[in-house]
Amino acid sequence: MKTQTFGALLGSAILVSLAALACERGDSPAAPAPSSTAAASRINPSAPHFGLSADAEHDEQTGCTLASLTGSYGVQRMGFTTQGRLTAVGITTFDGLGNSLATETISRNGVVSVAQSSSAYTVAPDCTGTLTVNGAIVAHLLIVHQGTAVLGMSLTPGDNVSSHYDKVFDRPDDAECTNASLTGTYGFQRMGQNPQGPVTALGIGTFDGQGSDVASQTTSRGGVFSDQQPFVSFYTVNPDCTGTAILNGSAFAYFVIVHGGSEVLGMALNPGLNVAVHYERLVDRPGHGPEGAR
Repeated sequence: MKTQTFGALLGSAILVSLAALACERGDSPAAPAPSSTAAASRINPSAPHFGLSADAEHDEQTGCTLASLTGSYGVQRMGFTTQGRLTAVGITTFDGLGNSLATETISRNGVVSVAQSSSAYTVAPDCTGTLTVNGAIVAHLLIVHQGTAVLGMSLTPGDNVSSHYDKVFDRPDDAECTNASLTGTYGFQRMGQNPQGPVTALGIGTFDGQGSDVASQTTSRGGVFSDQQPFVSFYTVNPDCTGTAILNGSAFAYFVIVHGGSEVLGMALNPGLNVAVHYERLVDRPGHGPEGAR
């Protein structure tokens, strides 16, 4: 797939935070477990969900349908499975008819792989839904922001995995990512685990739209805090809005640009790391971002 060098805009934010991931050095979603009657009853689209009261359900009724999920969404998943820690970032495409296809880069206990999976999905009028694989319910969904984002959680026994989806493009006239898709200053957060323990970071970065970025951050490693001075790194981006952050000639992070460049979902690629990163533009361009789509 053709890659394009991004502007320092994207680079600034992503690479520094991602570069920080590199400093932390040290598959497909878990196979669905057989469905159970209890699980099915929890997710029955025709039944009340999440313990909402009847009044609350009425207030939140928005008339969602299968068509409420249509197009490509960036997805980020994080948590624990029976095999250990999991971090994943990728793209899921919903066809508006109940079918989806996902391609994800996945880190399981710091071992990275790429996998593709297909699933069916349901949507209830109250905007709750499910993902099913081979007839087994594997995830619960909740459509928010009028279909531009989705909250989710795994229902596979033994899992503690949350997920969220963000639409790649909010405007119908947007077709692919370019160097200008990410421009300006972004705040970012990182959270996860390195071989030494938990990692959390908060920072700010500026992208120049030409493939380099400058960012700085405050990091907590096991509760010990440090400030990182402005750091420069590089990246490439594909027309489908996926991309790779590069430091010293090696890819150390994978990301997906969403909401037309207003946000970025990412993860570390370094062996031993399970660290996710999320960027948000400080000020959205007119007509871009979840708010611009509503």
